[in-house]
Amino acid sequence: MKKLTKLIITGCCITSLAAGAAFTSQAYTAANTGSAGTEDTVSALSPFLVYGTAEKMEDGRLHLTNSDPSAIHNDVIVNTEGARIIDAVTGLPVSYDTLADGQTVYAYIGPAMTLSLPPIANGEVILVNVPADGKIPAYGTVASITYNNDGSGDVTLSDGQSYHVPANCYLFPYRTRNIVTIHDLTAGTPCLIWGESGAATQILVFPQGEEEASEQSGWVQTGSDWVYYDSQGQLHTGWLLEGGDWYYLDPGTGIMETGFISVDGKTYYLKSDGRMETEPFVVTPAADGSLS
Repeated sequence: MKKLTKLIITGCCITSLAAGAAFTSQAYTAANTGSAGTEDTVSALSPFLVYGTAEKMEDGRLHLTNSDPSAIHNDVIVNTEGARIIDAVTGLPVSYDTLADGQTVYAYIGPAMTLSLPPIANGEVILVNVPADGKIPAYGTVASITYNNDGSGDVTLSDGQSYHVPANCYLFPYRTRNIVTIHDLTAGTPCLIWGESGAATQILVFPQGEEEASEQSGWVQTGSDWVYYDSQGQLHTGWLLEGGDWYYLDPGTGIMETGFISVDGKTYYLKSDGRMETEPFVVTPAADGSLS
């Protein structure tokens, strides 16, 4: 079993649960006012962080182990079911199947962890492909946000961390192509914030509540592929006209096609973003004569 070089667990207090004792984090509470230009706040429990070298388990969990006897726990098991596994640099979703033993993994867990041996916690957000300097985005629920007249904002997460969100900050949604803005950062919204010196550089906005991405309408990313759900939550297949562009979604899987395709005896070319090419363009064959 590979040993963990580092494992840090941050928590604020110990509380008693029905099933036994568990570590949990501090709760932040405030009133909700919510209009633009005012402070919007909500109550939330903060997740806390574990990190180290991970080993995949057969049941889909991650085992983090530690050789440091001074650590709070020598090892911890993180449930990945329902967790969002995210690339720590790009913010793109990552499949559990692509994870490799021995890589450094940061996991936001909680708000509770059992005192069993080894302790077990539910992962909320798991960060992989961590840069060498160990800098990762902050994860939490928006506890309060103030919208400024210049299009910027000031947000505080449930763990108390505060960030200024410049008007030009890049905000993007989890597993969809929907457009999000600073006004989607309402109280109670879970998010990941990349930043330097208290200023956000990019923010990944998660849907509120327990809804899965497949229950959203529009474009949804599944691994490296894209699918499309209509307003009734049904998976779309075949030709799709969306935003003035044509796309083709595999009739069986619903996955967005790219490159050359043949439909009903006709050949079409779909760009790397799935849009059908409608203008003349030059195709250069590969060395073997193939065109895709």
